[in-house]
Amino acid sequence: MGKAAAFGLPVYTPLAELARIFDPDLGAFHQHSSAYPPTTLLFFRIFADLSYIRALLLWDIIELISFVIASLLILRELRSRTTLDRLALVIVASVLWPPFLYDLYHGQLMMTILLLVTGTWLSLKSGRDNVAGIFLGVLLALKLYAWPIWLFLMLKRKYRPVICAIVVFLLLNFITIIWLGLDSVLEYYLHVAPAISLIYRTHTLNFSLFALGATLVGAWFGAILVLLVLVLSLGLAWRAPDFDHAFMIMVAVAIIAGPVSWVHYLITLLPALCLVVSWKEMQMREKVLIAILFYLAVPEIYESFLSPRMVALIPAFFVLGLILLLSRALASQNVIDKMLSRSTQRVADRVGG
Repeated sequence: MGKAAAFGLPVYTPLAELARIFDPDLGAFHQHSSAYPPTTLLFFRIFADLSYIRALLLWDIIELISFVIASLLILRELRSRTTLDRLALVIVASVLWPPFLYDLYHGQLMMTILLLVTGTWLSLKSGRDNVAGIFLGVLLALKLYAWPIWLFLMLKRKYRPVICAIVVFLLLNFITIIWLGLDSVLEYYLHVAPAISLIYRTHTLNFSLFALGATLVGAWFGAILVLLVLVLSLGLAWRAPDFDHAFMIMVAVAIIAGPVSWVHYLITLLPALCLVVSWKEMQMREKVLIAILFYLAVPEIYESFLSPRMVALIPAFFVLGLILLLSRALASQNVIDKMLSRSTQRVADRVGG
């Protein structure tokens, strides 16, 4: 895609054709156009002068740097809540997690997205709404999947980061239009993105709620499924114990709310996982759910005896379970039980008295 822009070719020429022109050794793995929006070229054009292998190595280095910076920011933010060894254990485990390795192998950008998500979260916490809006705007320009976070901020009436994100997103698209022309931008949003969604809707490794629902029943059911989970997540985030948990719920639902979800998207859950291990107290129900999530997070445990389609469903269950866990709904239920028990005891004491 970057080479196409550099040599004046249509940027959404099918990848197989671009590979044949610029690097025949790559083969014809993807017959479709690039799945990334044209605004990504503003950041990746510098790689166009390199061979694919060199560009991949350089980009993976940037991804690793992004992961390290995000990890350090998370450690600094959460170290007051728990011991550093707990947080370090989660970070090291994430390095050994398949999503981490898949991101590097396929040259994806989810570790950069992780850094932008972390920057948005910490900027919002510290009251730097303009900076948060810039991070979120760049994030949306690179990958639209983070729109549930934007929606949550809108509902919370945090208008400054919302407006700032829109301005940054539109500005980057405007620059892209000046560079590539309006046709390239419209081609992506009107033709390429819908076509990519349709191509991968039935892919066995796509665990997005829309894809799962569309495969099981139809596109209408997939849309309803996304809407239901989104509304539920917004409700849980609204009632979350604090902003940290609310934000992480929206980060989690963003992974499965789009038309396509791949396993390397899960690496963006690193701050959410670190937040969970920072809890000082945990109810038994939450410990059980954590044990289940650990089981679901390691495919090597179950992939030998489950069908490929069932294995592909597991990440969706993992994300949904994490959303429930982050809401602290299980702990809240325990609190409710105790309150009801105390109220009942008081009534009994009064009656007895």
